[in-house]
Amino acid sequence: MEHISKNVPVFDGHIHLQPGECSAPGEFLKKAEEAGVDGGFIFSLAPYRYRQLPEAKDWRQRLDFILEFTSQTPGFYPFFWIDPLAYDVEKQVAAAVDKGIAGFKTICSDFYPEEGMRCYHAVAEAGKPFSFHCGGLWSENISNKYNQPMNFEPLAAVPDFRFALAHFGWPWCDELVALYGKFIYLNRNGDGKFTAQMFLDSTPGASGIFREDAIKKVFFTCAFAGDRCFFGSDAKINRYSPKTLSLIKDMDWPIFERLPEIFSKVDFPKEVSVFNYENQDDLFDRVFRRNYRNFLWGENKDN
Repeated sequence: MEHISKNVPVFDGHIHLQPGECSAPGEFLKKAEEAGVDGGFIFSLAPYRYRQLPEAKDWRQRLDFILEFTSQTPGFYPFFWIDPLAYDVEKQVAAAVDKGIAGFKTICSDFYPEEGMRCYHAVAEAGKPFSFHCGGLWSENISNKYNQPMNFEPLAAVPDFRFALAHFGWPWCDELVALYGKFIYLNRNGDGKFTAQMFLDSTPGASGIFREDAIKKVFFTCAFAGDRCFFGSDAKINRYSPKTLSLIKDMDWPIFERLPEIFSKVDFPKEVSVFNYENQDDLFDRVFRRNYRNFLWGENKDN
């Protein structure tokens, strides 16, 4: 395995823009550089149904703001946080794509993923990726039941839909692994009917003592995870902390660096593990530097 210095700049696939005072684009770029981040996905403000704030009332205002912000942050791509249940969701998707949005984002805070199919079909037809929260949600309302991994299984029926589930589905990591396996099976055996691709956004979720266990389960069990997983931090532009970002990166870096060695020593038949047949070279570089391209632009479609 090629060893990559942890000081190499990384791509962060999970950055939030939140309400309130926000760093200017130039200031954010300086902090990101200090943190060792030279690109990423930046999510717009949430729709009004999530946070009843004046700046969220008009979806056009939220869209224009994220596009204007990222026009001044080279390497950072704008994702529009959309309400999949909005009556005019197809119009919103079309407008966002026309203006140059890179992708879409949502949290199923009070609805099941399956309820937003109109939205997902429109996004897939536009060739854009979609990022979901998946796993326990620490919000004020009762929401965890909507975000268990298996609730995302119906998305398999959306042709050519590229979507990422963040946070490794924690605390349902085993369920996430099983769902991912289902998508790989459908991709291989669905006679061309099931072409939706599921990606893995490594954003915590699972952290601390859970982190290494979750990563090992994903990579030792999920075919092509080495090409379909990308790093994310859950960083907030409004109070961007290079120290916190470095802590997350430094927590993950040695785990990914050691994965092949760990795999060689675990006590189970290697022949039944998909990791045994994957290319283990450049694993850190793929997850932290390159795999976002597969998600963003649909590269490596054969996997």
